[in-house]
Amino acid sequence: MSSALDPHIPECKTFSPALRNTAPTAKVAVIGAGWYGCHIAEELRSDGHDVHVFESQPDVFGGASGHTQNRLHLGYHYARSAVTRRQASEGYRYFKKAYPTLSRAVTDNIYAVPRDDSLLDPETYLQVMRASQLPIELVDSTAFGLAPSTTAFRVTEELLCTQSAKRLFGASLRPHLRLGTPAESVEEAHGILRLNGEPFDVAVDCTWGAWEAGGQGMWPDLHFEPCVTFVYESQLHEFALTLVDGAFFSVYPFEDGLHTLTSVTHTPLGRCRSHDEARRTIARQNTDSLERTRRAMEKDVARYWPSFLDNFRHVDAFFSVKTKMRSVSDARVVSVRRSGSRISVFAGKVNTIFTAADLVRQELHTAVGRNQWASL
Repeated sequence: MSSALDPHIPECKTFSPALRNTAPTAKVAVIGAGWYGCHIAEELRSDGHDVHVFESQPDVFGGASGHTQNRLHLGYHYARSAVTRRQASEGYRYFKKAYPTLSRAVTDNIYAVPRDDSLLDPETYLQVMRASQLPIELVDSTAFGLAPSTTAFRVTEELLCTQSAKRLFGASLRPHLRLGTPAESVEEAHGILRLNGEPFDVAVDCTWGAWEAGGQGMWPDLHFEPCVTFVYESQLHEFALTLVDGAFFSVYPFEDGLHTLTSVTHTPLGRCRSHDEARRTIARQNTDSLERTRRAMEKDVARYWPSFLDNFRHVDAFFSVKTKMRSVSDARVVSVRRSGSRISVFAGKVNTIFTAADLVRQELHTAVGRNQWASL
């Protein structure tokens, strides 16, 4: 299923409840216990499948899902990708219904458009969001200490409660979790897949291409970005600021009075061909290199928000690896591919877990049906 706008981007889709119980019961290995792995495991378990979740870290959300800005996207980030806005908006509604306690509002969630530097002028940005029926309110940028050259909007996007999600999935999936157990060896023959020597009907890779044996060969159009995120203390607990659309920055609530600072220009520490290469890049970082990166970020922020360092104090940093797909429209959508008994998920944002689960169901239905015929 590909978009008419971009052959690599799936259309937004309606979900297919009929598929929930039509596939024969299968023994399924889910690789990765982040947002996607945990949600998909729960969905497949509710369908009656025998689900086993392999996670190399000692706890769920030990990778990128626990080391990112906790933003529940509604679409404001993606003025240049209609398909991403549609998927984000649709997924947002499903997320709020399925997980009502795992996100919360931020009183002053501000998106600002620098009039002279953005790829879109503020009027066009506002027009795009209103046409997408996304709630948006023009506010006085100077009231928040922003430079007069920016146009500011208050939006309704919410904050993900990641620690609550960790507790929820850690408890509900406990009997199915194999924590501290990486999926290392994989073999497939005669419709049977062996993972670490154990037979499974299907393996679902939810590592965004990081599990090289299971998924990366299906995604030659991916690249990996080693990233650094800086953490700040602040009394502005109910404030978030994101500049769009271009090589800007975002300051977003994190947890316990902390905020994160990320930058399109400085957060990526490189562009790598593999997840391992990205991890090696992270390992080479030292105190001096991180200090230079942080100072460069803060300089960029001060250009549009002069009072930033009056309200925020740097306290920490963390690393993650982001997986990106080439897209001229800056799309961040979800897609699923299958090779034999291996299904691989490339994810957009957290709220596209529902689209991903539906696509996985379809591929699992096909894979299990094929294997049944092969065994006759």
